[in-house]
Amino acid sequence: GQVVQQLVGVKSKAEIKKVIEETLT
Repeated sequence: GQVVQQLVGVKSKAEIKKVIEETLT
């Protein structure tokens, strides 16, 4: 359980960062 949660968290963080960068551009 915990390792999967960490991977999901990293993935969602990367997607959020991508969205933010697209919004700022």
